[in-house]
This record gives sequence, C-alpha cells and structure tokens, in this order.
Amino acid sequence: AWDLTDSQLDDIATHLGAEYRKGRELIPDDRYDSEVIPELERRLPDHPALTKVEAEPEEAFGTYTITHTSPMLSTEKAYTRDKVIAFVARVMKKAKSLGIADSAGLFSVKPKLDGIAGNDENDTLSTRGNGDQGANISHFFKIGVIPVGGRHRGPGEIVVEHNYFSANLETHYALSHPRNFIAGLAGADTLKQHHFDALNSGVVRFVPYDTLPDWAGGGEDLIAGFQVIFDRMRDSVPYLTDGMVVAVANPEIRAAMGATHHHHRWMMAVKRRGPTADVLVEDVRIATGRTGRITPTVHFAPILLSGANLSTATAHTAAMLTKRGLGVGAVITIERAGAVIPAIVDVVRPAKEVMTIAHCPSCGHEVVEDGEYLLCPNTAGCKAQAVNRIIHFFHTLGTANGFGDVTVETLVDAGIDSVEESYALTANDMVAVGISAGDSANLIRELQRSLKEPVDDWRLLAAMGVIGLGRGDSRHLLAAFPLEQVTTLTAEQIMTVHGFGKITSPLISEGLSAIRATLDHLVGLGFRLKRTPAPSDSVADSPVSGKTVVFTGAMARTRDVMEAHAIAHGATVGSSVSGKTDLLVCGA
Repeated sequence: AWDLTDSQLDDIATHLGAEYRKGRELIPDDRYDSEVIPELERRLPDHPALTKVEAEPEEAFGTYTITHTSPMLSTEKAYTRDKVIAFVARVMKKAKSLGIADSAGLFSVKPKLDGIAGNDENDTLSTRGNGDQGANISHFFKIGVIPVGGRHRGPGEIVVEHNYFSANLETHYALSHPRNFIAGLAGADTLKQHHFDALNSGVVRFVPYDTLPDWAGGGEDLIAGFQVIFDRMRDSVPYLTDGMVVAVANPEIRAAMGATHHHHRWMMAVKRRGPTADVLVEDVRIATGRTGRITPTVHFAPILLSGANLSTATAHTAAMLTKRGLGVGAVITIERAGAVIPAIVDVVRPAKEVMTIAHCPSCGHEVVEDGEYLLCPNTAGCKAQAVNRIIHFFHTLGTANGFGDVTVETLVDAGIDSVEESYALTANDMVAVGISAGDSANLIRELQRSLKEPVDDWRLLAAMGVIGLGRGDSRHLLAAFPLEQVTTLTAEQIMTVHGFGKITSPLISEGLSAIRATLDHLVGLGFRLKRTPAPSDSVADSPVSGKTVVFTGAMARTRDVMEAHAIAHGATVGSSVSGKTDLLVCGA
C-alpha cells in the first residue's frame, strides 16, 4: 500500500533496522513492528528481518568473534491483549497434546528491558551480533559496567538507570534515549565525559535475564490479570522498559514448540503502542499491484503526532473497506508514525457511504473478487501491472540496477511493457523514449551485466512473479525439476514436492504455463544460471533421502552450501524445528 517499490521497501527496512541497532531509532519501534513488518510479510516474506536475527552492524560494536553457546534469537512481538490470548491458546493446545495441565507455574512474565542485548559466558561479555556470534565487549566490566548478580549468568541486557538518565544525560547532554547512550558507549573508541559520569555513578549495568523479577501463573490467570501484570512488570525495575516478556516455563513444552531462525515460538514480547489520534477520512485512493491486486489507502488532513506529519494510512485490502465501514467521512484512530504510513487502529465512526471499488484505477477494467482482495484481470493491458512486474523482475534477479519507478514508467508509456522487450532495447531506443543518454548507457550496461554475472536459477524463476511461487518455493521446485521443465508441470507433479499443497499447486501450475514463452525467451538470452542441485542417482541410498533437515548455528561452510548439499541428496530443508523435523544439524 505504500508508494514504494519492493526494492525501496527492502532498502528502507534494512536501513531502519541497522540504524536501530546502532542506537539511532529513526522511527518508533512500535511503528516499525506495526507497519514495516506487516508490509514485509505481505510483499517480501523472505526478507532477513522476518526470517533471521537482524544482525547488529559490525562497525557499531566490532567484529563478530564470539560464538554463543546457544543462539540468541529475536522475540516475537505483540501490542494487543488479543495477540496474547492467541499465544496462550497455542501454548495450551501444545500442552494438552503433551498431557500437561494449565498449572500455576506454566507461564513466566518478566519486564522487557529497553537496552542492548548481551551474553556473559565463558569469561566473555559479547553483543548478540547476528544471533550466532557477537562482538567481544568484555572491556565493559573493566571500565565500570556493573554485572548485576555477578558474572557468567548468560544472556541479559546492558542498561542505564532511567532516573539518572532523565536527570543527567537527557537534561545536560541532550541524549534522546537510554539505548542510544548504551550503543554509543559500546561503539566508542574514546570515552566521553558523559560516559565517565554515568560509569563513575555506578548506574550502567549488565542485567542478566535470570535476575529480573517475575510473575508466574497459569494461562487463565495471565489473561485475567493482563493489565495489572503489565503495569507491575513495567514498574518493577529502575530501568527503562518497553513492555513485558511472556514465556513458557515448562521445558517440555518449550522443546515441543521449538523455534524459527528468527524467534522462539514459546516466548512473546508484549509491548506498548505509541501515541494515537482520531482523524476524519477525506479521501480513499486505490492502487493496482503487479499481480492485479487492488489496495486502498485512506487520506486525511495532515496532523502532527509526536513529531511526525501524517496524512495517509493503509487499509490493506478492499474487503477491509466493507468490513470496517471505511469511506469518506469515517472517523478512524491512527497510530503514530515516523517516515512510514501509519496503521488504522480502530474505526470510531463508520462512513455513511462505504467506499466501493468496481474498476481498476490504472486501466479502468472491471474488477473481480479474489477472497479478501479485488483483482484487475486485465493482465496484458494494465499499465500498473506492467510497471510493477518489470520492477519486481529486476529487483528479484538482483543483477541489474536502475530499473526504478520513473525509468520503468517511461518505458511502459512508450509501449515497452515486458521484461523481454526491455532486453531487446538499445541505448538509442531508450533515448528515443525520453531517457537521458547517460542513463540509457548505464541501463544497457546493467542489462548486459545481468546476462554475464552468475545468477541462481531460482532467482530467475522467482522474478517471473508467478503467484504462490516466491524465492523459497522456487528453490524447492527447482531442486526437484530442472528449470526447462517447470512450465509444463501439472498440479499433481508439483504436489509431489514437499511444501506444495492441493490449494496452491493448481494455481502455480497455471501460472507457470502462462509464463512459458517468456521464460523460454529469457533463458535463450544466455543468462549464466547457477543450477539448483538436483537429487543424484544415488539419492535412494542416501541416509538423508526423504528426511526433513534443519540447520542452525554457525557453520564451517555457509548454510546455503550445506542446504543445497542436503537437497541434492534427497532431503527437504526446513526453516525451523517442527514435528516434521527428522534431523537437526547444529553448528558451533
């Protein structure tokens, strides 16, 4: 719904995450979670922010040299009581399957400290780093950081007393956030006066998680006393908190629920939301994406909310307009945002006339329903779809830069509305449609580079934009079938590949058939394709044939190489431990 390409969204999300970990929060944390993360989930589900622990920039804290005994994962986040209720229900379902009752000690709740995560083990204090390895910051203890409860207690948080920060660092040194101070301390080559002041006052501490006060109880008690428990945890420590951490205390349930590469499934961080405001909807505008999906955005009079000027909010799907009574005249509650579009928290007063969508805003074609979405079926003649398809192709391929909104719109306006036509252009052709001579030369150079530079075949397939066939699924499919065969696969053949079900396989088969001529043409251009390893002739005799394997931890070889090797021997590679996991391969 944002006025961003996938490439721009990728860049912004990566930049915001990196700056946050350097101690520079460019937008509020809750905004990143409630707007950036959902947009990534919708458009870039394989983004590292969703699938991996977001690494701290090495230039901020130093090179990763310390390997954690156990991975330090991120924590799944929630901002509403309903999310906590759903989490408790998942836990109770798993507990029931294991024959475990909802006992008084089933859940543990601790305050969520708002500092820099660290790990004190093996005589070394390190940052969380990339989850597997962190930077050595043991010098913290030498310069005056106090280890609460003593040394060698494992994971914790590096924090500064909040009252001291407010009265001294914020007032006298104009520092904006305690986390920023800690990040600056960790990355400082030379300590500054405010660092010495705080260290000499004994207010900078490493607080192991096992020293924090906690609440213990059953699921029903947790839900019934949610707000009281939240407030108690917030006020239980002398450090800045931004919520509470709810975790399963029972080790058997923890083991059964497992983890993804990103977070433990048995733990959730419940956080506060930022400020909100009620606004009057003055307009509802719609846009068409590369697959024909139509997404609405509500517009309202600019409002300053906690330092940010806001005037738009995403409504996500056309169905939301009807369900929530959105339209001109509706009064909605929005959440505070920084540099991104805010979310609609609530509808205070529905519109007298709910917005309805009958035609594509780009080409005017009559729309059709597709579940929660409305679609423009004019695949061949819709400018918005053509522009977004070309942008998606080059972004996913990753070996040709320069094909952004303005350039691609210029090409499409001139009738060049496909990727294959783009590759047929000369610099003179581009100049003729209004692109400068310099930019035209650069674009041709980038097209040639994309043909010469090695690229994974699954990237080329994923770049084709077949609905239901993203990067991960493209890789799995090409591990079973060569690229030259995929456009002829039936739904039944696709279903033989692990992870492809009865619902998506027919759609993927239809989509692959529709791109046959385009894919054949592109392959014929001579891309230097790196083939996804196919099962060898001896797969049947392989000890991992038919097994689901999950890799975790720091490996001597890259994880991509090991996963490809496993696939080549008939294994299915999982992203996280589940009931289907046969083998868990752990690195150092």
